[in-house]
Amino acid sequence: MRGNVEGGLLVSTEQYTIQVQGQRNVKRQLAEWEDLGPWRGSDMLALLVPECVIDEDTDPFPWREEMLKRLQQGQPVINRKYIHAYESEPDVPDCFEDHRVTAENIERLTHPSLLPVREDDELLNSYEFWLDEQFCRVSVYGDEQTEGYFRSLYFQDDHNCALLLKMEPADQGSNSPNKHIVQPGEPVWMISGAYRYLHNENSEWNVFSENSPADIQQLSEQGWSTLLQSVSNYQYARSLISNQLIHELLALPVVEPYDDYYDDDRHGLWIGELYFAFRQAGQMSNGVPRPAMLRIGREYVDAQGETQVEKYYYTLHQHADGSESVLIEYSAQTDEDEEEEPLLLELHYIGGSQLLHAVQLLERGRQVLIQANEDLLNGEPPYAAESFAKRFWKSKGYLK
Repeated sequence: MRGNVEGGLLVSTEQYTIQVQGQRNVKRQLAEWEDLGPWRGSDMLALLVPECVIDEDTDPFPWREEMLKRLQQGQPVINRKYIHAYESEPDVPDCFEDHRVTAENIERLTHPSLLPVREDDELLNSYEFWLDEQFCRVSVYGDEQTEGYFRSLYFQDDHNCALLLKMEPADQGSNSPNKHIVQPGEPVWMISGAYRYLHNENSEWNVFSENSPADIQQLSEQGWSTLLQSVSNYQYARSLISNQLIHELLALPVVEPYDDYYDDDRHGLWIGELYFAFRQAGQMSNGVPRPAMLRIGREYVDAQGETQVEKYYYTLHQHADGSESVLIEYSAQTDEDEEEEPLLLELHYIGGSQLLHAVQLLERGRQVLIQANEDLLNGEPPYAAESFAKRFWKSKGYLK
């Protein structure tokens, strides 16, 4: 095709390929019908009006003649809402009744259901993350029954500003304005703050107050707001994927021979258009046992016609209160930076439309894995399976 292409949706398939010599300016491009699967929020039958789909004994496919006819008549061939379906934002419940800096809110932020499991010899327990240019760390030191117990919130930005808010048991007789009583008979907490500029390691901490510099005040407001939203995102994200689902997928017979996530061959395989990698609980990396994790990756063509690689990570995470949830991370890679370790985005804190993409991709991946497992038990291994995997399945009696 000569010239430029501009529009809301550009679709090409093996039957109908599109080559553009000029510039592309499209909101969404789909190179394979699999891209219309449920993890992108739609399927072909939902994307196209029914009159433009041939759905007989074979898989559905577009009816080119009918589409051209309807376009000539000025009639629609797609449901327009699906052009933007992948941009939909999740409706995240707010976990906080108010957004004030209070002892009650700090207790919510440091609840054991948000903290990782702490080793017996560790006094400090914390979680942390970067979100854009904002860093947040939430920490609990010691236990409520031990001397020196406190909870802290640490914020840092890319302008070398750092702020530490600290909540610790207060002297019962203290009349400080920063003293907070949660409920009668419960602990009395003292909240204090300190800030410094990170121009060098020896910069001193200063007392934080309403008279602190404007950039520190801004860090306090932005850091606190970011933390509250991120924790709400976290609580929402952990409700989207069952930890039992990850356990079940990792236990499938089709997964069994892929038992070394850190080996180039034994970590995973292609099944259809998706790549699956598996890490079982307790597998060692640099002398440290790692949690169970399922990774799903794929290649796709972006709106500029460039091939991109993206990976989603679903990791089982243990909390200090004994609960378990699925952490959801994402990485993207292009040909230019394939030698570099990709940056992992923590979608469970970030939220947004990409969090929904991760959930929908997992559903698509679940369907693919379950079908591949059924095929294996019927004597048909995945097409791209390596010889060591086939030998393993034969030893188990799945293959003859």
